[in-house]
Amino acid sequence: MVLIFIDNIDRLNFFERYAQATLEKCLFVTTKHYISVKLSRKYKVFLLGPLQDCITHLPSDEQVIRSCTHVYRGSQSVEKAQLVYSTVFELLNKIDLNIHEVSYGMIFNGNAASQKAFAEYMKINLKACIYCEIGNFPRKMFFDIKGVNAQSSLYSEPGLLDEIPPVSDNEHNAWIDGYEEYKSKPLPQSKIRIEHFISYISDSIFSYLGYGIREESVSLLKRGGDFLKLLYKKRFSLGVGRKKISSLVGEQYESSVGYVFFPTQVRFDSQLILNSDVDNILGLKKAKVYANSKGLDLYVKVHPAETSHEILSTYNKLKDEIGFKLVSGNTNELIKCANAVVTINSTVGLESLIYRKETLVLGRALYSGFDFERTKKYIHHYLIDVDYFSSEPIDTSILQEIERKLKVSCNF
Repeated sequence: MVLIFIDNIDRLNFFERYAQATLEKCLFVTTKHYISVKLSRKYKVFLLGPLQDCITHLPSDEQVIRSCTHVYRGSQSVEKAQLVYSTVFELLNKIDLNIHEVSYGMIFNGNAASQKAFAEYMKINLKACIYCEIGNFPRKMFFDIKGVNAQSSLYSEPGLLDEIPPVSDNEHNAWIDGYEEYKSKPLPQSKIRIEHFISYISDSIFSYLGYGIREESVSLLKRGGDFLKLLYKKRFSLGVGRKKISSLVGEQYESSVGYVFFPTQVRFDSQLILNSDVDNILGLKKAKVYANSKGLDLYVKVHPAETSHEILSTYNKLKDEIGFKLVSGNTNELIKCANAVVTINSTVGLESLIYRKETLVLGRALYSGFDFERTKKYIHHYLIDVDYFSSEPIDTSILQEIERKLKVSCNF
């Protein structure tokens, strides 16, 4: 039996497809009433709630709570995260999950307080927990038994890739051609689904009545306002404002001149906050020192999602102080024409390795221990060929591949 924890309606489609493909029986656990209603039509579902009044169990390391997604984003207090963690852990121990029949558990990402409680419950019961995440490349997903990104087994043991058969340059180059073609087209826009807002209202009401757990401390009024803003932007293309802001710092550049490329990351990027002791400003300064050591110019591109005038102004001032060029060209071309790339832990670093570029990683990135050969193996053999955003069924053989790979190291 597979025990699946789902705390977000965005994950519902994927996990339903996973359950339909697996040869094992699936049991769902959720903190959301709306999800429990949707799933109960086909599967057995346990709805956890209500939130406890007091804390009875916490992880030994307080950083486990402080590093939760909602906490560092400011939508959940540390105290609320502790309550959620304690409640989920205690309720999992009280309900009859027939844990002895469970082969393994599954969670997406694993960085919310409720997910961390589920993972500890599985660990205490000596059951493996598979973490999954959208892959760095189209139609690819990442699966691991320790976590995602810098918490994964691959981060701590990059040598796992050395056990995988080599990938020929011809195969890799053919893949690059397809990847570049994919990136040259407008990326598919995420759909604004009214169901998301409806589910949020429903879950808020039912959690107040004691059915389910509301993790974030965001008011219905604010969530409704955010939803309308997003809908308005999509409909009337207010993305133009972002382009105007970015153009304030973009300069023309000469790609034939030797240079080191450094991409900034959005200030609220989870990887920047959780998996790095270096912020954008310090990273930029380190990149400048690195470029100077090679006698090269430094080209810096501001992340296109960065819209803070204050931060952009800081970059402009720093440009004059230490000397570098702010550019706004195509990221892929900037990587391909660079002599070297410096990154904190952006996906740009992994793309740099794809093109066999010298890459300096300043933070803790999944690919920190990769070289060109490991990068090829990661893309072609380690990542799993599953399109997270698709509605098409997942082939059972793919699930068997996931289980076969992970059984080698977790023995469940």
